[in-house]
Amino acid sequence: MKAGKDQSQTVAQGLMDYLSDNKEVELLGAVTAELEKELGKTKNATEVVITSPFSLTLSAQKTIVNSIRPFIKTDLPVIKQIDKSLLGGFTVKVGDWFLDASLLRQLNALKSELISN
Repeated sequence: MKAGKDQSQTVAQGLMDYLSDNKEVELLGAVTAELEKELGKTKNATEVVITSPFSLTLSAQKTIVNSIRPFIKTDLPVIKQIDKSLLGGFTVKVGDWFLDASLLRQLNALKSELISN
């Protein structure tokens, strides 16, 4: 648990340094409100849905769940889904909160950037 606390302190300090370096410390309240809003999206969640293009190993599933556990604050059942269109990576849905760490999203972002230039 200490490693997670140290990591969260590092992230918080990094955010404070960023705001300070950019002379935008007054945004801290708004940033905090946005983070609380993101946390609120998981409050009524009944399950964690992990979607990947192939079956995840138990180790990979645990890694994903452990990385989002600080946001969901509770143990929820994990539903695994397969969607080959993702090509690689994964998505996670917990209540109204959605994380898209898929290769498909990255390729679409690259495509949009190339088209706009």
